Amino acid sequence: MQVPTLPIKEAFRRVPNFAKFMPSCLTSAIYESNQKNGLAKEEVAAIKAYTAQCDVYKLLNQALRSEQLKNIQPWFSYLKLFHMAISKLKPKKGYYCRGENIDQSSKYQVGSIITWVREAMEPKSLGIFDNYRVKKQLIHSSTSIATNLILVDEILRAGLSSLRPGGQ
Repeated sequence: MQVPTLPIKEAFRRVPNFAKFMPSCLTSAIYESNQKNGLAKEEVAAIKAYTAQCDVYKLLNQALRSEQLKNIQPWFSYLKLFHMAISKLKPKKGYYCRGENIDQSSKYQVGSIITWVREAMEPKSLGIFDNYRVKKQLIHSSTSIATNLILVDEILRAGLSSLRPGGQ
């Protein structure tokens, strides 16, 4: 399938509900982006739009998890731009944090001590569920690019089994 390489604004115009959810987020991502580390301004904006506190991440992952081509296809031009951008990034060792804007409080008993990414914490005393609706997850990467990890993780969660080892 041929996917055109479009400017980021054009790529997003193909996405359902674009006008409702993303114009200000996209405008900010473009405005705050500059050529950097071998990436064009549009490529930097594609990464910023995905990692910003806006609906791009949520809506894209919702489409991927639906496993329905009709939901995923409008994102192809943006995904191509995003892929072109992350493919240019050099691997970097480190710890990376990804947040999800969902309420996780029903999964844990108030007052209990849980181990979450190798750190013991007491959710109630830290005010995690009272003050934030965000789940943070540390990803330790010794050889991969953090953005590639996030994208691959979402694609695998969406059930695209051809990307799994052995095609299972």
